[in-house]
Amino acid sequence: MAESDVARIRRQIEDNSLLPALPVSQGALSVLGSVLYPYQKLVQSSTPPSARRGMLLATIEKLRTRITTLSSQGAEGTRLLLTGEEVSIIDQALTFFIQSIKSMVPASQQRDETLEACRHLQFLMKETFHLRQ
Repeated sequence: MAESDVARIRRQIEDNSLLPALPVSQGALSVLGSVLYPYQKLVQSSTPPSARRGMLLATIEKLRTRITTLSSQGAEGTRLLLTGEEVSIIDQALTFFIQSIKSMVPASQQRDETLEACRHLQFLMKETFHLRQ
């Protein structure tokens, strides 16, 4: 992320301290980064080329980059500010990931715990950003 982007994001966070923000752990950031990549590939392969698809893919890539940057900084309790479009993208990515894991990974305690953690993260996002459930 360019230095000017970092400064802009910090200024927005300070200026918009009352906006909803999701407090996320390093683990949650890692999960978000991990689920966005396969979702990006799904959008790329299943959506016909268009200006909308190009903008969506660019938004997903910027979001992945931002999450990776936050994750690499290693600060616990990071507050993640998201646009409505980004919240929708993450929600769809988590839904796709959950469905994929349920159909591709044999039942096990580890699979079920992973799915439950993803559902919980999705619930927290919906609560924080007031999405319809």
